[in-house]
Amino acid sequence: MWRGRTGISTMPMESPSEAPDGLPILELQRVTKTYGDAVSAVRDVEVDVERGEFVTLLGPSGSGKSTLLKLIAGFLQPSAGDILLNGKSVVGVSPRARGIGMVLQNYGLFPHMCVGDNVGYGLRMRGWRRAQRASKVAAALELVGLSGMEHRLPAQLSGGEQQRVAFARALAFDPTLVLMDEPMGALDRELKVRMQNELRRIHNELGTTMIYVTHDRDEAVSMSDRVALIHDGIVDHLATPRELYELPRSMFAAQFFGSHNLLPGRALSDGQRVAHDSYEIEIVCEQQKLRVTSGVELHSGAEVVIAVPRESVSFRDPEGPVLAITGTVVQAVYLGPIQRVYLEVGKTTMIAEVGTDITDLEIGRDVRGYVPVSKLVACAAEFAASDVSIESPDVAGIV
Repeated sequence: MWRGRTGISTMPMESPSEAPDGLPILELQRVTKTYGDAVSAVRDVEVDVERGEFVTLLGPSGSGKSTLLKLIAGFLQPSAGDILLNGKSVVGVSPRARGIGMVLQNYGLFPHMCVGDNVGYGLRMRGWRRAQRASKVAAALELVGLSGMEHRLPAQLSGGEQQRVAFARALAFDPTLVLMDEPMGALDRELKVRMQNELRRIHNELGTTMIYVTHDRDEAVSMSDRVALIHDGIVDHLATPRELYELPRSMFAAQFFGSHNLLPGRALSDGQRVAHDSYEIEIVCEQQKLRVTSGVELHSGAEVVIAVPRESVSFRDPEGPVLAITGTVVQAVYLGPIQRVYLEVGKTTMIAEVGTDITDLEIGRDVRGYVPVSKLVACAAEFAASDVSIESPDVAGIV
């Protein structure tokens, strides 16, 4: 495995327009970061980011996503592997020389500087003339909707306005890409939604490549072209939000990203490829034989988990092949247009999200639920991210 160079270089970086055509703007090649002899923050990460993409690094706290962002930015150096920007290795290259814009969770604004000076700080550090800076600062503030606020101090701004200033500063010098480390973590829900829409608008308008770190799935879904799902320092899956939700490859992806119910199962056949990234496989689940889809190649006899989307559970028998589930109502919570029903199914608690027109769901009542087989996905069980009991079912006697 290639070992990264040591030391810091200040060589100028090629601008995005000068990069070779067809190359990803960013390539992570088996990137590893270790601390001491035993602790690996990230391990063998391989990710390509295309020019103009919005890619989110999504994972729970401690998964390694912020470490990965710092490696891309140059604040940390990899223990092994390589990082290529516009086709050139940047291991050992200083953060400023990489041409990367950065937005932090606390925005990192200088409290003693006015908005205009904050936005123009990176330009001044890069030797831009005063007139050039003024023109670029005005354009950046117009882009984020803060024209006319050049002379205000950060303390005179709301949280959302401070965040916009941070975006303007990161974008002002036409960066190769922009990195954002949970910049909306401190905002309330309503403001967060507005800022997500604003950031997506800015991305669509500029076409700047953006890499965003969050532990919030809704943020990832609402803004991303693709999501890198990170778990224990590895990239579990890199795909579009739709692909991650509808065809999770692992138990972790199904649970953390999809919030799906998980039921134990076993493969009764080898998976048969039906498309580039999907297979069909016979499984047993809840004492029933079913043919379901899988996003990974599974083999006969393998223990699997069956991902069951919450909204796919019905208490009315639908047409077509179904998985039938018997459970006891533990709780029913009213959520406006839907109600969330908690069911005790064996050793597992399942959640069904159904319409409020279903009223016979008293606590303690035994009910029969149905899930269309077309909504079920068989996942690999090796990334266990919960205390859900996954026990191999007894296949004997199943018809």
